[in-house]
Amino acid sequence: THVDITRRKEMEEVLREMGYSTEKQLFKQIVYKGEMLKIAGTPDASSKNHVIELKTCKKIPRQPYDSHLMQLNTYLWMTNCDVGYLVYICKVTGEVKVFDVTFNYNKLHEFLERALTLKYHLKSKQPPPIERSGMCTFCEWKRRGSKSIVYENDRKQLPQ
Repeated sequence: THVDITRRKEMEEVLREMGYSTEKQLFKQIVYKGEMLKIAGTPDASSKNHVIELKTCKKIPRQPYDSHLMQLNTYLWMTNCDVGYLVYICKVTGEVKVFDVTFNYNKLHEFLERALTLKYHLKSKQPPPIERSGMCTFCEWKRRGSKSIVYENDRKQLPQ
């Protein structure tokens, strides 16, 4: 919403005044299992020492979402930082909760495996394996081709 965008821009301005780079796109290449992977991402704020990722939500989670941890961990790897912060901002109450995140090699390996799988499926033009996730709603493969993919956890069937 407009209010969320305004608050976010205000936060980015404060972070810039504190010396952070904001919305700076990062690029990194790595040969992983014999395949060249080109990784790009845009952390909300970064400095020489750490990365900050801002997330708005309707309810503050007790623990950070795994996808957010993977995203921040990837940014930590891309910036050579050891520490980052996931900042959740509740759109309803304005409550803010900050989680400290330390770089994790296992999370990086998990991300690179996912990137390798995605690269294979994009090159082969085959849909990726079904994942049970709230993110399935946004998947480009969901409505591709003459027959749409219907995920088991969908509440409604897609037209055939």
